[in-house]
Amino acid sequence: MKFKKIICLTICCFMLFCCGCSDNNNNFELTSSSDFSSQSNFDDKNNISTDDSEPLRDKNEISANLKVHYIDVGQGDSIFIELPNNETLLIDAGEKKYSQSVIKYIEKLGYRRISHVVGTHPHSDHIGGLADVINTFKIDNVYMPKVSTNTKTFENLLLTIKNKGLKITTAKKDLKIIDDNDLSLTVLSPVKDEYSNLNNYSVVMLLKYKSRSFIFTGDAEEEVEKELSGDISCDVLKVGHHGSSSSTSDNFLHKTSPKYAVISCGKGNDYGHPHKETIDKLKRSKVEFFITENNGNIVVVTDGNNISIESDKNIIKDESLDNTESAVAVNIYVLNTNSKKIHYPDCKAVNTISDYNKQTVNDSMANLEKQGYTKCGICKPE
Repeated sequence: MKFKKIICLTICCFMLFCCGCSDNNNNFELTSSSDFSSQSNFDDKNNISTDDSEPLRDKNEISANLKVHYIDVGQGDSIFIELPNNETLLIDAGEKKYSQSVIKYIEKLGYRRISHVVGTHPHSDHIGGLADVINTFKIDNVYMPKVSTNTKTFENLLLTIKNKGLKITTAKKDLKIIDDNDLSLTVLSPVKDEYSNLNNYSVVMLLKYKSRSFIFTGDAEEEVEKELSGDISCDVLKVGHHGSSSSTSDNFLHKTSPKYAVISCGKGNDYGHPHKETIDKLKRSKVEFFITENNGNIVVVTDGNNISIESDKNIIKDESLDNTESAVAVNIYVLNTNSKKIHYPDCKAVNTISDYNKQTVNDSMANLEKQGYTKCGICKPE
C-alpha cells in the first residue's frame, strides 16, 4: 500500500511539473539587435508587452469614442489616437524639436504608456521626435517599414528602440495591427519591397471603427496611391506629403471618397505646402479640409456613427448638427485684416494683400461676419 501511495504521489508531481513547463513556453522576452543592415532588428510578428501591471489610463476615464489627434508639429506629421479598446496609437512625432510638444500633449491626456508606435518612414520630419517619445513612455509595439537610411536621426531611433528592449515589427501590406470586433487597423502599404523614393516606403494604414474609417498616408505619393487596391473608402483622409502636388491624385480621391481631410504642414514652410493643385483637387471633390498651420491641433472624434471635429477645444464641425438649423459650413478663406475683406484663396485680389495684412483661416462665413469682416465683391465667397 505504501508503495502505491509513493507511485501516485510521484505521478502527481510529474504532472504538475509538466504543466508548469507548458505555461513557461507561452512567455518570451523581447530582444533587439544593433545590426539594422541585416534587418535583424525587425520581427514579422506583433510584439507583446511583458508588463501589464500599469494601466494605460484610469479605468473610469475609458471612452467608447475613437479620438484622432492631429498634433500641430509645424512642417511634419504626428498623430495620436485614443482607441475605444483602451489602447493607444502614435503615428510619427515630427522633427526632434517638437518631441517635447508631442510628449506633453500625450501626458496631458493622461497617458503614461503607448500601445502602438508607427514610424511611417525614416524622414526626420516624421521620426525625429520618436526617440524622445519612446524614452519617455512605456511602449508595447513598434512598427516601421523595412527600409534603412544612414542619417543620425534614424540611427539614434534604432539605438533607442534597442536600449528599451523592443523589436521592430515590419509594417507591410495586409498586416493587421488591430483586429478587434468593430475596430481594426490594417496596413495597406508598402506593397512592394523596393521603391526609388523614400517617401513611397511610407506606412499607409486604414483604421475602421464601426461605420467610420480613417486613412493615414505618411508621405506616400501617387505611385503608391495607384497600387492600393480593394475597398479603401474612408470618412477622413490624412492628406499625403503635407499637401504636396506629388500626392492626392484625382484617382486616389475617387477611390477613397473622403468627406473630410486633414493637412499637416507648417506656416510659411519652404516647400509651399499645401500646394494649390492639391487644394483645388479637394475642392473639386467637395472634400471639407482642415490644415494644422491654420487650425493648430485638430481632433476628430467619432462614436462609430457621428463625427465631430475640434480645433484646440473649439468645435468646428459636428455631424450630429447637420440636420438642424445649427449646422455651420466651414471653409478656407483668406482675410485682409486691414480692409476686413473675406476672399477665396484663388481670388485675384489676394495677390495684392501684403503679407502683414494677409491671414488664412478655416472658419464659417457667419463667424467671420460677426467679427466685422465682409465678402469680397470680386470672388463673392459663400
